[in-house]
Amino acid sequence: MALNIKHDNDILMVSAEINKLAKVGGLADVVYSLSKALISKGTNVSVIIPYYQEMESKLTQSGESEATLYETLNIDFGDNTWIAKIYKITLDTIPVFIVKNEFFFGGDYGNVYVDSQRLNHGPFEDDAKRFAFFSTVVAELLSTDKFFKTFRIIHCHDWHTGTLILNLKENKKYKKLFSNIKILFTIHNLDYQGVRPFTLGSTYFGGLSSFRDWLPDFYKELKKNKQVMSLISDTHSDEPCYNPMRTAINLADAVNTVSPTYMTEIVKPDNPKYNFIGGRNLENELRTVNAQGRLYGVLNGCNYDEYSPEKLDPPFGKKIDGWQAVKQQHKVRFLNTFREMIGGIIDQSDDKSFANRNSIMKKLDSYRSEDFLDKPLFVMVSRIVEQKVQMLTETINDIPMMELILRKKIGLMIIGTGSLSDKLEAINQYDNAFYFNTYSKELADTLYAVGDVFLMPSDFEPCGISQMIAMSYGTLPLVNKIGGLADTVNNMYNGFVFRGTNRLSALYNLIRSIEKIIFYYNNYKDDWLTMQDNAIRTVFSWNDSADKYLEIYKGL
Repeated sequence: MALNIKHDNDILMVSAEINKLAKVGGLADVVYSLSKALISKGTNVSVIIPYYQEMESKLTQSGESEATLYETLNIDFGDNTWIAKIYKITLDTIPVFIVKNEFFFGGDYGNVYVDSQRLNHGPFEDDAKRFAFFSTVVAELLSTDKFFKTFRIIHCHDWHTGTLILNLKENKKYKKLFSNIKILFTIHNLDYQGVRPFTLGSTYFGGLSSFRDWLPDFYKELKKNKQVMSLISDTHSDEPCYNPMRTAINLADAVNTVSPTYMTEIVKPDNPKYNFIGGRNLENELRTVNAQGRLYGVLNGCNYDEYSPEKLDPPFGKKIDGWQAVKQQHKVRFLNTFREMIGGIIDQSDDKSFANRNSIMKKLDSYRSEDFLDKPLFVMVSRIVEQKVQMLTETINDIPMMELILRKKIGLMIIGTGSLSDKLEAINQYDNAFYFNTYSKELADTLYAVGDVFLMPSDFEPCGISQMIAMSYGTLPLVNKIGGLADTVNNMYNGFVFRGTNRLSALYNLIRSIEKIIFYYNNYKDDWLTMQDNAIRTVFSWNDSADKYLEIYKGL
């Protein structure tokens, strides 16, 4: 069903990422797949993202045509006037505009996210100013460009777009122009809020580290409006700070999360005693939005064109009789050729992209496929950060969790990078485990396909896509019963679920779940095969998600 708005264009997606051009996490998958699904239903959708230098090699490969220069703007930001070049590309069926500026998105800032901490002011020092600049460019386009003026719904994604929403709703330069525009704000991860000081007392040359440094005239305007300041300030900072996530929640016309259960969790406060992560200090704002009928929970879909076992050689899948035997062939072949595969990945990478390459090369010398072949293979593809792997780095009675896990008769392979990488490195001392401190799409996709169990012990999970990808290959997820994981995995049906009413019970229940998995894998093969079949037949359609977003748009 197409969105019935009598204008040239319906939806503008504003995001830091989109799959196939700039991808770090699930945000990129959502923006790409949702846009594509909406377009297939007859809705006009365009996307705008920054033009990161790291995208250069992908631009000539990804779209139906090469990027063409669409517009050049002069943008007043900080104490300078900056040139922003807007390019356009068709990414599959999606019109994508990309905002290029060498200072904010090139050189040291050429990656999607950066935290140089160059002025020792902590996380978001760099990214907050970069996305504030991006937001300013988008506001200018919406106010001056004939094509962009036709959009009537702006769909903003995560904290990166908070300054755009603030500009459109409260900046006198734009406010009257956009009285008819409606804004949907999607929360992908409430843990990242982009908080920065309103002012640092002085302007750092080239730093643009506070809100006053970015938008000095708008800052003076806001200081006179105590009501707006109360909506955009961070309520838990020692000094006056601007919170783009809180700003977006308070000022958007509607807000949604990426799963129904996560929506119910974030209106409650965090409660470490009961092992619960909720609103991350924004629960009061979210409760208000919910009470006003402006908060929604829409489960993400999965891109089955990208993650399909039917494209493997040999193929397997729910339409193929006896597919589990073919999946097992892939596992055996992988384990038998594992040393050569990893060696090839190491040869193609550098020290920066494969942080523990030397220790892995030494470990490969003692690799034996028999340490893995006769056991359930647990796999994990993840960012190695507190949200995702904190449980694995903790202890029970002073014994490391990883030791308790790897004493069991399982194999374990983990790939990913992040702030807890050094702690996870300890698993490489065990014969039945590997941790790869890198990111290789080839290895990640292979692990999804060959694993028996996908390990996902997240402390919170707005939606999660990894468990969906794993199920598409018949790999059974082992998940914590929170957020989108609770919405997608049913215990002993298409995966395994654990939970704890406090931290210690959660750790114990994770261990017990692993013991249960080993027992079923070894003793109840028919039940195991049935669960695998249930998993591979569980489908999370972007068409269904798109229909729910269309209902939200219509409500606006």
